Amino acid sequence: MTVLNVLHLLCRLLLALSFLVFALDGILISSLARQHGTGGLHEVEWAAVFVLSALLLFIVTWLLFGLRSRVVATIGLAIFAGQLFWFHSLGLDTSYGIAHLALSAVLALPLIVLGGGRFAIYRRGWQVPI
Repeated sequence: MTVLNVLHLLCRLLLALSFLVFALDGILISSLARQHGTGGLHEVEWAAVFVLSALLLFIVTWLLFGLRSRVVATIGLAIFAGQLFWFHSLGLDTSYGIAHLALSAVLALPLIVLGGGRFAIYRRGWQVPI
């Protein structure tokens, strides 16, 4: 067990925590906007925010276990960025904003480049046994 392996695990867990915080914050913001009628958030948009937040929560679960970390980190970062920019276009401000997206991108970079690391459940990635 090296320091690099521990840092890799820490990046994966912190990225999962980052996605978890944003997903829960997204559900809270959209729920408040729906109740108060601000931002023009209608039923369909609220349902879409809830589905995207639930998908981020599913991605958090996969990141915690280290399943397909490269693909999951990339998809999670794309969903995170899309949902964040969608909130800004609706006039809903999240608690963290662009700084949270930048931190998540920095945490996702080692996972995208190197994969899940030694402590992932499924470490082979897309390799096919010969």
